[in-house]
Amino acid sequence: MSVPVRNVVFVTLDGVRTQEMFAGVAASIIAAGLPPGTAVGASPIYQAYGGESAEERRLKLWPWLWGTFLRRHGFALGNRADGSVARVKNRFRFSYPGYAEMFCGVVRDDVVNSNDLGACPVPTVLEFLQQRLMLGRPQVAGFGSWQPLSGVLQHRPAQLTVNAGRTIYEPHADETPDELARLAELNRLQLSTSLPFADLRDDAYTFELAMHHMRRHKPRLVYIGLG
Repeated sequence: MSVPVRNVVFVTLDGVRTQEMFAGVAASIIAAGLPPGTAVGASPIYQAYGGESAEERRLKLWPWLWGTFLRRHGFALGNRADGSVARVKNRFRFSYPGYAEMFCGVVRDDVVNSNDLGACPVPTVLEFLQQRLMLGRPQVAGFGSWQPLSGVLQHRPAQLTVNAGRTIYEPHADETPDELARLAELNRLQLSTSLPFADLRDDAYTFELAMHHMRRHKPRLVYIGLG
């Protein structure tokens, strides 16, 4: 009997607070933006997103995530109210070391100590799985809105499919004319869309490029870093 193939799609949301992720909008946050003496319950924001329980509030704030996706297809880590606590161990507590700790499984403060490192000094789990499962380059992919993720995800450049920041997605030889036109448009838009930081790409383009890659190549492992 054949064994079903299991694929992994790993998504991170940078800058999202766990409080809103798992408990929705807090009444105290709403109250902080209201004129003195205004009842929180009278606020349109509370009426739209408030509720008695964390489950009710988060479903209103994230209807598709909690109402469909996580209920049927996946799970979310980090709800401290349920005892799911994750803390970084590196001493720097900023972006690159945090991502590297997640993808390498070890803390290497001696070599992972900057946001400007380029290629990761330590082999990553993506590279390990690629070798272990003997997968080709398109079968292990990473897409990110933050440019330095292109280095975080791989110790040896060009071993994986990695596209992060304002990086052109290079079409493959077997793309159809419609796919080529769509990729050309996405590449044009991602370069022309203005954002506050030069090393960031709008999440919409990261998502669309990742979805194109998944539809076309059906990779075994995909990472999508948003935010």
